[in-house]
Parts: sequence; C-alpha cells; structure tokens
Amino acid sequence: MAAPHKKSKRSPRPKRLQGPWVTYERCFLLTLGGLFSGLALLGIKTFSSREEQGPEWLPVVLFCLFFLGLFMIAVGFFGSRKDAESLADQTSGHEAIFVVMLLAAPLYYLLKAIEKRRK
Repeated sequence: MAAPHKKSKRSPRPKRLQGPWVTYERCFLLTLGGLFSGLALLGIKTFSSREEQGPEWLPVVLFCLFFLGLFMIAVGFFGSRKDAESLADQTSGHEAIFVVMLLAAPLYYLLKAIEKRRK
C-alpha cells in the first residue's frame, strides 16, 4: 500500500501583483526611453552627415544612450510590474524629470482608454 502524498506548503507559482497592465510607471518608462532613443538617433544622424568630425567619444555616448532608451522601452513593455515600478522610481530622482512626467500623461490616458475598451 502506497503512503499518502503530502501536499507541498509552497505554491507552484509565485504570486504576482494583480491589477491593470497600464500603469503610470510603464508610460513614464516608455516616454523616457523614446526620448533617449530618439535624441540619440538624431545626434547620430546629425554628426554622421557633417564633414567635420566631433569628439571621438561622442558616437560611443550616443550608442549607449540609444541602447539605454531601448532597455527602458523593453522594461516598460515586457517587464513585470514590480520591475517597472522600481526602474521608474530610480530614474525619477531629479527635478527636470517633471517635463517627462507631463509628456507621459497623454500616453497613460490613451493606453488606459484602449485597455478599458478591450475589457
């Protein structure tokens, strides 16, 4: 006769934060990442079309800024809610970030309306 199977005390999946996908933190990261990537691409285009070369370190800084923007966009779209909130808290420590917060508000309301329509 087989012994009864004991139930595990741990749940098979970790509990996730429940709530809507659209949060202001995600919209903030998408906006900031879009600004970083867009400004980096604009800088790369501007300095690559000029005859005179800028400083040697400038392309490296612009590529790093571009990939930082892509990282923020990726976390905004694909990251967990906890990761998005954490990164948004870490990147919003300066007073100049209020401009980005104002730019993120229309995106938040647009995505919120789309999410509400899908339900």
